[in-house]
Amino acid sequence: MIKRRQPQFEDHIKNIIDEKVFAMSNQDRFEFGENWARFLSTLDDKRVEVAKQSLQALIQIDDFSQLRFLDAGSGRGLLSLAANQLGAEVTSFDLDHNSVACTRLLKERFFPGSTSWNVLEGSLADSSFLNSLGRFDVVYCWGVVHHTGEMWNCLENLLPLVKPGGKIVVAIYNDESYVSRIWYGIKRIYQKLPKVIRPFYVAAVGSVAFVKRLIVTVTVDPIV
Repeated sequence: MIKRRQPQFEDHIKNIIDEKVFAMSNQDRFEFGENWARFLSTLDDKRVEVAKQSLQALIQIDDFSQLRFLDAGSGRGLLSLAANQLGAEVTSFDLDHNSVACTRLLKERFFPGSTSWNVLEGSLADSSFLNSLGRFDVVYCWGVVHHTGEMWNCLENLLPLVKPGGKIVVAIYNDESYVSRIWYGIKRIYQKLPKVIRPFYVAAVGSVAFVKRLIVTVTVDPIV
């Protein structure tokens, strides 16, 4: 059982959040895949190259050709694409069917018919599904586990997937106290709105955030 401040996680998880605050039911779950689908229309070779360089710097490995890479909660699939282009055998999965569809479209766009990139639909909370995937040299889970409502259980599920000597990369949101609660409320309202109204809601929230930042910029004396 993982303890909340267990030493082996301190190198990977610097900021501990209250998972109960961010836990959402399936009804309230934000459908990231709808945003990722729009992302596909703006993706170009330059953005892919930047992703490859950032992944190499993060993992501290240049040659991925002998590696098995797991993208746990792949979202738009960009990092899966980067790992595959760097030579890794990649397995991507996500719980959101739109995200899975986006990643599959990305695969077909850049690697049609590839057998070195497998895209699946599955959950971090499903240990049976995860155990069926095998073991990996790199397990990558960026900005995902805190959305599950079972953060620590999901982390426990990921650990056995790492080969001896392998690496696990985990990123979670920082808990910014009342600011995090405000954004949680904003997200819940967004999910409950009819889709036709959502763009206006986003514009309104964005305008408030912009005005707030502008006020801070013009009222704070610049550092000389």
